[in-house]
Amino acid sequence: MAHNGFGNVLKNGGFQAFLWTQFLGAFNDSVYQTIVALHVGKANPAYVPLVPAVFTLPALLFSGYAGHLADLVSKRSVLIGVKVFEIAIMLFGLATLLRGWTEGMLAVVFLMGLHATIFSPAKYGIVPEMISDRDLSRGNALLEMSTFVAIVVGIAGGGVLFAVWKQDPWRMGVVALAVSAIGLATSFGITRVPASGARQIFRWNPFGEIAGSTRHLLNDKPLWLAVLGVSYFWFAGVLLKTNLQYFGTEVLKVSDNGVSLLWAFLAIGIGVGNMLAGRLSGDKVELGLVPLGSIFMGLFALAVVAARHSLALSTAAVVLLAMASGLFVVPLYAFIQQKSDSHEKGRVVATNNFFQTLGMLLASGLMWLCYTQLHLSATVIMLGFGLSLLAVTVYIVTIVPDYLVRFVLWLLTHSVFRIRINGAENVPFRGPALLVANHMSHVDGFLIGACVQRFIRFMVWKPYYELKAFHWFFKLSKAIPVGTGGPRDMVESIRAARKEIADGHVVCIFAEGAISRTGNMLPFKRGMEKIVAGTEVPIIPVHLDRLWGSIFSFKGGKFFWKWPTRIPYRVTVSFGAPLPANTSAQAVRQAIQELSADATAHRKQAGDLLDRRLIQVARRNWKQFAMADSTGRTLTYGEMLTGAVLMSRAVQNDEMVGVLLPSTVAGALANLGLTLRGVAPVNLNFTAGREAMKASVGQCGIRTVITSRMFLSKLPAGQADGLGEFLYVEDIFKRASGIDKARAYLAARLAPIAMLSRGGRTPDSPAGIIFSSGSTGVPKGVVLSHYNLIANIEAIAQLFGIGRSDRLAGVLPFFHSFGFTVTLWFPLLTGCGVVYHPNPTEAKAVGDLVEKYHATLLLSTPTFCSTYTRKCTPEQFASLRYVLVGAEKLRQPVADAFREKFHTELLEGYGCTEMSPVIAVNAPNFNAGKDSQTGTKAGSVGHPLPGVAVRIVDPVTFEPLPPQTEGLLLVKGSNRMLGYLGQAERTAEVVRDGWYITGDIALLDDEGFVRVTDRLSRFSKIGGEMVPHIRVEDALLTAMGDAPCVVTGIPDEQRGERLVVLYVHATLSPAEVWERLAACEMPRLWVPKRENIYRVEELPQLGTGKLDLRRVKALAQELSEQA
Repeated sequence: MAHNGFGNVLKNGGFQAFLWTQFLGAFNDSVYQTIVALHVGKANPAYVPLVPAVFTLPALLFSGYAGHLADLVSKRSVLIGVKVFEIAIMLFGLATLLRGWTEGMLAVVFLMGLHATIFSPAKYGIVPEMISDRDLSRGNALLEMSTFVAIVVGIAGGGVLFAVWKQDPWRMGVVALAVSAIGLATSFGITRVPASGARQIFRWNPFGEIAGSTRHLLNDKPLWLAVLGVSYFWFAGVLLKTNLQYFGTEVLKVSDNGVSLLWAFLAIGIGVGNMLAGRLSGDKVELGLVPLGSIFMGLFALAVVAARHSLALSTAAVVLLAMASGLFVVPLYAFIQQKSDSHEKGRVVATNNFFQTLGMLLASGLMWLCYTQLHLSATVIMLGFGLSLLAVTVYIVTIVPDYLVRFVLWLLTHSVFRIRINGAENVPFRGPALLVANHMSHVDGFLIGACVQRFIRFMVWKPYYELKAFHWFFKLSKAIPVGTGGPRDMVESIRAARKEIADGHVVCIFAEGAISRTGNMLPFKRGMEKIVAGTEVPIIPVHLDRLWGSIFSFKGGKFFWKWPTRIPYRVTVSFGAPLPANTSAQAVRQAIQELSADATAHRKQAGDLLDRRLIQVARRNWKQFAMADSTGRTLTYGEMLTGAVLMSRAVQNDEMVGVLLPSTVAGALANLGLTLRGVAPVNLNFTAGREAMKASVGQCGIRTVITSRMFLSKLPAGQADGLGEFLYVEDIFKRASGIDKARAYLAARLAPIAMLSRGGRTPDSPAGIIFSSGSTGVPKGVVLSHYNLIANIEAIAQLFGIGRSDRLAGVLPFFHSFGFTVTLWFPLLTGCGVVYHPNPTEAKAVGDLVEKYHATLLLSTPTFCSTYTRKCTPEQFASLRYVLVGAEKLRQPVADAFREKFHTELLEGYGCTEMSPVIAVNAPNFNAGKDSQTGTKAGSVGHPLPGVAVRIVDPVTFEPLPPQTEGLLLVKGSNRMLGYLGQAERTAEVVRDGWYITGDIALLDDEGFVRVTDRLSRFSKIGGEMVPHIRVEDALLTAMGDAPCVVTGIPDEQRGERLVVLYVHATLSPAEVWERLAACEMPRLWVPKRENIYRVEELPQLGTGKLDLRRVKALAQELSEQA
């Protein structure tokens, strides 16, 4: 859950200097105490118990003064001043060591205790002033760990120094003095911080400050309990350390050195536990670790007793107990620092120090009572210690339910889920806010709650709120039930939410009002607007990614009753920038959609390569049908992968290799083999002519082209000349011996994926070059990465429930971006089958193929589907579940005719090569009463894909436009191309701040559906006014009964441009067309002149089925010149 990690904290030079400063101070304290204890033990043993007592005494007497000082002046100044004081103390200490003056040494210990007392409030108070809230847990973990390491090393170092130089004690004093001097030097590197600005009156009574701060803490229950928790930690630490001495000698039968080792392991375990707490807390202060640490402390204390017959097991239990204590105390320290106001941090920390000192003294007294007076054994004391810790846990979660809520959330998110958090800093640390989130599953609220340190009041559907299994939790977390009894209940829910916000709390609402049933967001309800109406409360958009597919989502048409795909389940929770309170529901939905586009980038992993995923899917579905084509060739997944391995071994390691093959099994294997080899395939558009193919080969630097003799024989003579060296698929498989095939099979089945898939690539490496259709200009090489395609495939799969039994009818060519992504890679990465036919215009062959293989998904264009309606039978298309169309506008008569004949909706989509290619698509509706969700809307191209965001802007200023307003369409997502091959300037022209400029004119309606109305390039400027071609075409279709037609513009000397109409119709004359068009309700400027309307035999088309607008324009110019 953490983004930054400890490394990011340690990059802060000022914080590093601070850690070294406090480390050296704690080290010196321990060194000098150890030296004095050993000296006193020999000189006057009666003084030995006084050493820790003298060191502790200043914390009781002067903590109030220290806290006041830390709040009054800059904490950095206090730390530096204390280090100067330390040098003076060490000079005095050197003198006492020279003279062997025992009482003087005790005075030095007292002064070192005073040094520590003054240092502590500034030390803990400065941490949140140097690092951000999200690093606070990690900062405290490093602080506590370094402190305990300093103590352990100091105890050991003091012992070594005394053993070596006990005859020359002044040498020990010089070492301590040198350490203090180094500490002073490092203190100057501490980050400069201003004074807190506190103006409290100084109290001469040393306990007055403590009493005042205690009264303040009693009014802040969470902060007061955190202080008690830290005090309890030190109470438990002293009790455990003291009892370990008796437990080690009496139960484990170890020597004094053995006891010292147990203490060392105890300190090391605490240090490790501190670091673990920092890691598990992630980017927030995680109070859920407190009861977890308390539980484990109790259990491992009991484990020490249970393992008392084994020194090794007992030592391990001690270490684990100590680690658990780190989980307990680090969040509490961080919470105290975070929750106390800036002008009182020093006094709060000082008060905490006072009470923790009392706890330590109480532990010493309790140990004296139990062991000396009651004669309880060390085993019984350890047993009581463990049981008391478990009782404390029950007490914690009983009186502070917040801790229990955080504990439950922490367990959920660290067992079932792994959460990545983006933008947590956008949630205000103090004050009210309204979180608005998308709703993908039943656990969305738990996940959001686990990401934010503050306790969120979730608006929960009342029937769920009242479920016995969860009611206690919702009540503890102060959830707001959303009634189902009508408008009055809704008003009450909104009123309750407004009250929580007025009280300064954070409220979260799922504005869709229901969990998504299709994988897409529903329209947002406007209740969220009423919650913050008339306030200045910020609205925080929240997006949850990757929840679709979990058992808690509706994927597969049901909740819960499905096998989890993986555990732990990785999800991303993104918090957007705050929006003003008057933001509309549609604008908030738009912000969340844009967060989704950013979130998909975080799914990317190092192994996200098309071929690696292909290997994994093939091995899971080894004997399942994978692909076939109209020649009758059929392959299972195992045969397909074996063939791809053979193909990969036949090609060289060029950067790019051309493929001149239609959509067949052979064409698919060529692409798969090249990808396995780490080569980017370039599928050449054989319908574009020789010059276009040569241009593509030249741009890519292609030397080798994979093709087949049979296919070349069907091309016009000379069309493939000059494309490079040909590698024929017939020869590749013919040359492969039986041994070669056996090796390929074994490799495909058993070899490590890293051996099959060429290394040195990343998800951002090129996976293919698709040359744009050139319908409006010269083709450009669009470079698509592995992750571009994977992101698009995952988004499509989220909307359409494609399973192993599905079959995709692939009739689009691989040189088309839709054919490359969806016809080639989509079925093979989702585990379904695919059947190919190279010519989409051969309706009968396509119908036979669909019928023979029971295809369930067909990808086509409206033009081709119109042909299928006329020439295919209902029986041939009876197996189809989904028919997706794109590349041109879907006319309603075409959709109606197809539905009437085949009882299947045409689902119109929209895309472009630069977006890999799918941007938006209509999805099947989900109909289930009040839980219905609209996925299709006539006249639209559907919702943007999950993880794809669209924005409508002014074409000139690029300012965002409101819903229902036409403007320039921008798109972004992880499926956006890497760029145009070798054309960085052209890439920069179409990519603006991460958004791809489509050049299309569109609008976004209130429900989030996209309507593409025209292309920016398909306007003519006539007499200074922009005339949209598509609007004129719509009027023509109405006038002519849906006959094929196209409008283009050609130069005009008088008006700049003039409109030209080309149409196909057996009987209508141009004059009749003009008369019908003139009768339409359309501006007169938009009506082409009678002499500019031409009847033609056919409209120029590209191989993909799209209109060739470049040839249309040239034909219009030619006809105009002939007239």
